[in-house]
Amino acid sequence: MSITLVVTRGNGSMDLYSSRLAEHLDVPIMLTDAYQRSSEIFNAPWWSGRARRAGSAGLRFWLALRRVEGAVHLPNHHLGRFALGLSQPFILTVHDLIRYFDLTGHFAQPLIHPPKGGDRALLHLDYRAVRRAAKVIAPSDYTKQDLVRYLGLDPGRIEVIQHGVDATFSPQPGGRPLEEQYLLYVGSEHPRKNLPFLLGVFKELKHGFPSLKLVKVGRAGGGEADFRVTTMRTFRQLA
Repeated sequence: MSITLVVTRGNGSMDLYSSRLAEHLDVPIMLTDAYQRSSEIFNAPWWSGRARRAGSAGLRFWLALRRVEGAVHLPNHHLGRFALGLSQPFILTVHDLIRYFDLTGHFAQPLIHPPKGGDRALLHLDYRAVRRAAKVIAPSDYTKQDLVRYLGLDPGRIEVIQHGVDATFSPQPGGRPLEEQYLLYVGSEHPRKNLPFLLGVFKELKHGFPSLKLVKVGRAGGGEADFRVTTMRTFRQLA
């Protein structure tokens, strides 16, 4: 049976995962921006024009998936909502259960942001699809354990395939971004990253290393909350 790989357009880590995977697999490819459109309107009013356009794009993608012959590999668990209703088997890559924990209120504080209304319904569909997938790929044993513990998956249905490392992670021309000594933080400002803790530790380090700098790479986060506000509040408290 042939397997068609879905590649998502966008600049996120899961988009990069799918595009790099496509470079090394000799399989049919299907391109879509359905995930990017839905992520941009997360927790946004469903009656907005952007939400309606995202819904239309999602419907077109779902109809296109139904016409695919053979199995489908969806390399992002938030594409699971589009897999329900397919007659052919599908494979899902589940990178983590962060949104699941926010959906269920598993932790006292959200890891990103509690989902609202329609987004709660879509996330429920995603995790229903994870349970129905013919095969699930996890990037780590830790995520596999979460899938077994919280979603009740049979361990035999889960294959752990760790993320690869390519030239993207090698030194680039141009050298160091700063001449001074610095610490590098790569990531968003989601609560799950605990950036306030890092900033507090960095403040203590500055007492012994006055010239030390902290370099942050990455966006603040999605549009469901203004994560930069929390970061700036922490700066003011530590000043």
